[in-house]
Amino acid sequence: MPDYPVFVPQNAPPPPAPLHLVPRDASESEILAASATLSESFKMDQIAQLISSGVPGLHEARIYRTIKTGVLDGEVYTISNDGDVLGVMVVKPPGFEHRSSPNSDGPQGHEAERLAKLKQDADEHYALLKKVLSALEIEAFGPNEVTDIFYISHIGVSPSAQGRGVGTALVNYMVARGKAMGIPVSLLTMTEGHVKYYKKFGFKTRAYTEVEVGGELTRWWAMSTDA
Repeated sequence: MPDYPVFVPQNAPPPPAPLHLVPRDASESEILAASATLSESFKMDQIAQLISSGVPGLHEARIYRTIKTGVLDGEVYTISNDGDVLGVMVVKPPGFEHRSSPNSDGPQGHEAERLAKLKQDADEHYALLKKVLSALEIEAFGPNEVTDIFYISHIGVSPSAQGRGVGTALVNYMVARGKAMGIPVSLLTMTEGHVKYYKKFGFKTRAYTEVEVGGELTRWWAMSTDA
């Protein structure tokens, strides 16, 4: 494991063979490959449609910022086959203030910010979501939100790899790691079907909320494993 500011005891399982921890000094091609897969898996996501649709390149720029910042300030895992990235998981380890990663305002965000100005009400919708989700996380996980626990911010599987156990491998690793360290693993999901899926791994719903964004109702479940 790299020298991120999180204590990893000796009994914490290393990533199993299919998983690859993208290093901080990853090449641009590796960053772009992970970004492309995550972009594709989230392309039809409800929030992606609300805050990115209608502006060519905005969705991709947002995902690129997520991957690049995740590599620099958190952890990004991929599963690949013959050079094709099949699945991606972005994790914020404990020890980082939520939504305040040191590199979150770096060069990787400039293009996303530029394109967002072309999207009507994009900033307003994004600010609303941040406020609502912060309140949801406080209700679910306490006043520190997810600062002191693992937080899976994104997990996506290429449409071509659906049903092949890629997502299961990613989630299983984080659950095993959290259990070994005695630290809960958390996530947010907008899909009731995903709630049932994550329950199979030991996640429990800690809080739920609904919010209208751009005239469209969105539903949010905050889930975590036990310590």
